Amino acid sequence: DLASSSGAGTIDTLAQYVAWAVLKGKAYITDGIRRAPLVVDGRSAFASTLTSKAGGQVPPRCKLACDFQGRLVLARSLADPTTIYFSEKGDPTGWDLRPNVPTVKQAFDLSLARSRGTPPDIVQAIYSINDDLMVVGCQTSMHRVSGDPAQGALVHQITNATGCAFGRSICNDEKGNIFFASFPEPGVWAMAPGGLNPISITETRILNDLGAIDWATSTLELIWDPQREGLWLVQIP
Repeated sequence: DLASSSGAGTIDTLAQYVAWAVLKGKAYITDGIRRAPLVVDGRSAFASTLTSKAGGQVPPRCKLACDFQGRLVLARSLADPTTIYFSEKGDPTGWDLRPNVPTVKQAFDLSLARSRGTPPDIVQAIYSINDDLMVVGCQTSMHRVSGDPAQGALVHQITNATGCAFGRSICNDEKGNIFFASFPEPGVWAMAPGGLNPISITETRILNDLGAIDWATSTLELIWDPQREGLWLVQIP
């Protein structure tokens, strides 16, 4: 059980989806309904609400979370579902997007850097492949973020031929190959390491099963199984 302060240790029972990221022994859990993510200390199981240190504000009511380059990454906020937010490097409580003295560790918001590019449609999934590559799935396109967002990270469109399913719909194998579930047309796609040139790997039988999923009430999680060297597709719920 979770210990909590001021009733903070709860996820809203109306939440249809829960996302999380783990940094420095703590889990940051968001459901898109809470004002800010729930923070759970892995050593004490104590739960609290994430707050920003002076000068910033935690992006409110985000549905997606991951970690990238030691930053907590949040996306798909209720107010702006096209924006991706990066915390201060090494500090998930640092959310000052415009510090008086800019630094390479500062928090960053891709929507504030139009010249560097930003995903043009609603963010459906964010997934960190390694310290230099994050894949962003949107409703009608796929993108790759390479480099540090506070030091001129590049956003490249992978494809606009298909979009990405919502949730934990992206994964990779130990060789760096990337897999994702497509949206709105159901399917599973694969990309070589680096996130380029996606190809469909969906068989007809699986395609029929995917076509029966109600995306309004369910999500599809992709999990790579290194022991079986295969891909699991898990419908939730």
